[in-house]
Amino acid sequence: MGGFDGNFIVKGLMLQLGKDNVQNMMDADRKFIQINAQITIGEVKMNIVFKDSMRVFNISLEGLCKNFGVAGKLSKYDPD
Repeated sequence: MGGFDGNFIVKGLMLQLGKDNVQNMMDADRKFIQINAQITIGEVKMNIVFKDSMRVFNISLEGLCKNFGVAGKLSKYDPD
């Protein structure tokens, strides 16, 4: 999420929720660390937080799944 993906997430959230309902935290290299979105559905208010997992846990998503014993991707990335 640090760069490329974060741009799409922030843009999409701002278009749907309005810029006042989306906040983000970036590092000195302007890479996303965290994105917060405040959503209201009816009378229910929610805060959704997206975090760059590599900054929280210095391990790949596949490694996190292994360490926590949960099912992750069904197969490894195949560039072909």
